[in-house]
Amino acid sequence: MIVYKNRKIPHLFKCGGSSIRKSLIKYDSENIQYISEHDSKFIFDNVAFDWCKDFEYVTVVRHPYGFYESLYNYHRDMDTINAVSTQLDLNYINGKFEFKSMNDWLDANLDMPAFFEEKPYKLKDLSKELCSRDGFQKTWFVGIQLNDFKPEDFVGSMYSLQVEKLLNDNTKVFQMETQLEEFMIYIGLPNKLLKKNITKNKTIKLTQAQKDKIYLKDKQLFKRFGYER
Repeated sequence: MIVYKNRKIPHLFKCGGSSIRKSLIKYDSENIQYISEHDSKFIFDNVAFDWCKDFEYVTVVRHPYGFYESLYNYHRDMDTINAVSTQLDLNYINGKFEFKSMNDWLDANLDMPAFFEEKPYKLKDLSKELCSRDGFQKTWFVGIQLNDFKPEDFVGSMYSLQVEKLLNDNTKVFQMETQLEEFMIYIGLPNKLLKKNITKNKTIKLTQAQKDKIYLKDKQLFKRFGYER
C-alpha cells in the first residue's frame, strides 16, 4: 500500500505495483505519505491512520488469466523453496519439495478454502512459516493480527482474496494491459514508469481448459474490472 498525493494505492500481486512503487520512490519520493508492500486495507482502521481515512482508493488491476499465469511463473522462477513460496505452491515428494504443476497449483489457488479444509494441518504451518519471514507481518495474506489467523481468512481464490483484503467497494481501477499510462497521469506522475520483475525462464502458458477453470471461479472479477473472457 502506498499513500501518495492524498490517494491510497493498494499493491495487488502481479499488477504492476512494484514498478509503480519504484517509480514513485525515484521520481517523487517527497510526495509519498506512506509506503509498504501488500498491506491490507484494514490497517487504516487504526486511529494512527485517521489522517488519510477519507482518501480515495485507486489501483491497477490485471486480467485474471494474466494474473495467474504471471504469479505462477514468478514463484516458479525462483526455484523451489524461496522467500515467496508457500504450501500453496509446493508438493512434498520423496523427501523433498517440488514446485507444483500449473494444474495442481491452480486447483490450490482457485479454491483456497477447499485446499485448507482437505489439509487443515497446513494452515497452522503456513501462518508459522509466514510469521518467520521479514516483511510478511502486515501483509494482506495474514492480516494484521497474525496470532488470530483463522481458516475463514481464506476466501475464494487467490485473486479474489487480494481484492477482498486490499480494495474497497469504491476503488477506482485501471487495467494494467491498456491503462498504465492513464493511471500514472491520474496520480500525477506521467511518463515515469520503471519496469521490474521480468521472468527469467521460459513462461508456462495457460491452456484453454485452465482459462475456463479460472473464469468459473473468478467470474465476478471479470465483470468488476471490465475484462472479457
